[in-house]
Amino acid sequence: MMIPWNRLISSYGTAEEIPDLLKQANADSLKRIAELIEHQETFWQATPWTVQALVRQFDNWQNREQIYQLFSVFAEIIYCHTRMWDIAYLSAPEKLLAETRLLPENSTAAEQEQFWEDDEISEAEFGSYYYYTFQEMRYLIPTALQNQPKNKQEEVAAKLFLESINPGIIPATCILYPEQTGGRKSLPDLTTGSYRPHLKLFEDETLYGIQLFSEETPVFEAEFQVELTCLYRDRLDYTPLTEARKGYLYEGANRIGELYFEPVFVQSTDEKDV
Repeated sequence: MMIPWNRLISSYGTAEEIPDLLKQANADSLKRIAELIEHQETFWQATPWTVQALVRQFDNWQNREQIYQLFSVFAEIIYCHTRMWDIAYLSAPEKLLAETRLLPENSTAAEQEQFWEDDEISEAEFGSYYYYTFQEMRYLIPTALQNQPKNKQEEVAAKLFLESINPGIIPATCILYPEQTGGRKSLPDLTTGSYRPHLKLFEDETLYGIQLFSEETPVFEAEFQVELTCLYRDRLDYTPLTEARKGYLYEGANRIGELYFEPVFVQSTDEKDV
């Protein structure tokens, strides 16, 4: 898919500089790229497509640790936004390149400014800048987990990236099973933050190491609210939890309860966005 860089908005006009900057693949070009795709925690039309290119060209860069560092900042920005507002997004990233969402061909700086002021960007379109940037960064997680850095700086940056892109604390609704249905003999103490079962998501066999905390007194087979902490963010991919709806709690091989989540991101249901 061809990206119309000269018709995408960046922090400073169009994104037409970005293809040449990507080819340079050095520290100076990455610095300029960062300026173009993020400004004061705001992402732009060009942001997800540039991140996509950075991930695909990752091995070509001279200082790969700097990409990890940039993505760590982006992940923190995204999670900060999710704590303040629901991030709605378009049903496909290609919709960001719809003709009606692009700048006019060969537009002047004045026309670009007018387009930006006149164009009504929907919440889903703006949210998509963040959502699809997040999705593109996730493709770098397997590389970071392989732990094959070129130097110590890259090793440290990769761990920081993993800790940043993985969720830290997630609210959830919990139900614990009693012994007669295969659960626990007694209820755990969730007030100390020391209870550490494993989590399996629905239709996913990965075992996630977690910690549960709650200020509520649990009752078997009754819903109560918990905070889930992801324990091993520097060595496991927890990002599937950001889109999960349901998971099961395990102690060893025993399924002892279940968790329900509200997704971090919400797909738009507006007909013009779907």
